[in-house]
Amino acid sequence: MAMTDAQRAADAKYKREHVATVSVRFYPADARLRAYVREHGGSTLLKDLARDRMKADLDRELVESGRSSVFDEWHRLALVSADAFLDALDWVRADPRPDGMRTRAMGLSVSPDMDRKLTAQLGGEMYAEPYDESGLAGRIELLTASYSPTGELAGLYRRRDGRLWSPCGWAHTPTVDATTDLR
Repeated sequence: MAMTDAQRAADAKYKREHVATVSVRFYPADARLRAYVREHGGSTLLKDLARDRMKADLDRELVESGRSSVFDEWHRLALVSADAFLDALDWVRADPRPDGMRTRAMGLSVSPDMDRKLTAQLGGEMYAEPYDESGLAGRIELLTASYSPTGELAGLYRRRDGRLWSPCGWAHTPTVDATTDLR
């Protein structure tokens, strides 16, 4: 449907007052890069990349400042270090997303000794079992997603051995992917 003169004028006024333009220069040596950007959405691709980078910077700041409830919980339950958490998160963020599908995530494996310690803390002496203080550290599991032919998530598999991921019994430890809010 064609725009009227009034609609065109209103659109132009709105763009003048509210829309910012950033230009990017591509030199002859950047010809392949320019073609890639054009083929993959142009400004939409560039904005998506900037959003991803901003989220990564925010997440790093949250973890490093101690304001990430997800990292704090993983550290409490499995003694995960900030460096290990951020390294795994960087791997998750590097997801190539074939056909737009997320293929990377990370999960938490709580050690049996930590499981016994936490059970005793939550349940009191009645549930107390001996545990080894040196065996409290858990593990971050790098996970790959598998999808059915219809696009439904079929499961998450541990990258190190290909086994189906079964999260720990502590239901409040989420699996983290690139869209997870770490606050």
